[in-house]
Amino acid sequence: MKLPQRRSLTAETAEVIREMIRSGEIKQKLPGERDLAARLQIGRDTLRTALAELEKTGWLSVGEHGKRRQILKKASSKQAEHRSRRVGFLSPKRLEDLPPTMLLEIDHMREMLARKEFSLEFHTPAIFSLKRPGSRLKELVDSLQYDAWILYQSNEHVQAWFAKQKIPCMVRGLAYPGVKLPSLDVDWQATGFHAASLLMRYGHRSIGYMVPDTQLQGLFAAQKGIENAVANASGDVTLHTIVEQGTAEAVATSLHQMCHEPIPPTAIIATRSRQVLTLISWMASHQLRIPQNMSLVSLTYDNVFDALVPGISHYTMDRATIARGGVRKLESVMKGQGLDEKLLIPDFVLGGSVKKYGA
Repeated sequence: MKLPQRRSLTAETAEVIREMIRSGEIKQKLPGERDLAARLQIGRDTLRTALAELEKTGWLSVGEHGKRRQILKKASSKQAEHRSRRVGFLSPKRLEDLPPTMLLEIDHMREMLARKEFSLEFHTPAIFSLKRPGSRLKELVDSLQYDAWILYQSNEHVQAWFAKQKIPCMVRGLAYPGVKLPSLDVDWQATGFHAASLLMRYGHRSIGYMVPDTQLQGLFAAQKGIENAVANASGDVTLHTIVEQGTAEAVATSLHQMCHEPIPPTAIIATRSRQVLTLISWMASHQLRIPQNMSLVSLTYDNVFDALVPGISHYTMDRATIARGGVRKLESVMKGQGLDEKLLIPDFVLGGSVKKYGA
């Protein structure tokens, strides 16, 4: 799919849409205006003018409020047989809301797919809050005709639908129990186990695990690894699971409650980089310091860690390596192969945020 040029933008947009119909890239119904405008990288006013022209020339049905336009002209059979050589990236978060490390991974994947003459297109449909997203997903998948999909931070309903419909896809993350889809992710269970074991080797017997209030399988895997490490420890170890609601205020409230427990934690395992920043600022406001008053390990990495003193002990994974694994997985999926789970082991960086308890 080419993008419309700036010259005669309305006419060029109409021609691009006609070509998408001729090639079979879109079928039966036109995608929604917001989605189509984002794909073509144009404003919705320009798109609406182009669509009005296509209605007049008989390519599309007249638009009605709340209904998608029907495609009235069909692709030739020869063109329709040609695959799109496009991959869709399905996410509950907008591109600008993703963490920098994930944006870097997507950029690497775009470049690697482009070298194989594939494009990667990003979508954030309003389906992730639906308990029964099937009809909306069917419209989306049927209209776009991608060769494969990447499901990022997808909930169980979305994963289950793709699995049931046998749509070529891979989960960028972990599949839910009972959902048979190929997946690629960091081995969070092994990472959690290592982090808890490290803190216990440093003498910590009361450990906090901070987790956002979301149902992502990677978080459950990390918690399982931490719990396994605690269960295998010699002697008593107290584990505090701290669930926070995704804001700095919620993290601060959780920290306050945790520190007033009968056996408060002497070390914390964070699952999000924002938790690290809130923890540091909250402790500073209470005249507490890391690691003197609290040791800290982060299961994830953010570039801002490089500017912090002391350095944060954390786990990191080269994003180009993950992207390369994702492209290989996609190639296997499109061939009907590689339907397994692929787990990657991150590197551990020991910073100055961990000290021996009592030292």
